Amino acid sequence: MLQNLRNLMTRVCVDMRAANQAIVRERHPMPTVDEIPVDLNGSKYLSKLDLNQLEIDEESRSITTFTSHIVLKRYRRLNFGVSCASEVFQSA
Repeated sequence: MLQNLRNLMTRVCVDMRAANQAIVRERHPMPTVDEIPVDLNGSKYLSKLDLNQLEIDEESRSITTFTSHIVLKRYRRLNFGVSCASEVFQSA
């Protein structure tokens, strides 16, 4: 049954270079390895954030439109192919 499910799944590989030219990047500096322990000092709770939880604004989704062999599609959630994904993820 698992093999049949794998046959139904489709992997999509999208070239985001044209979309990345239209994106205005946020400047959010990434912390260095030395800064992270200092920032976490005294923390009581740690959590994990999944990038799939970050939705793209409705007006920005048109930038991520791509074509498949059947229909035009667009991303609803932030993916790693988008140039500003790391900054948006870091700020979240």
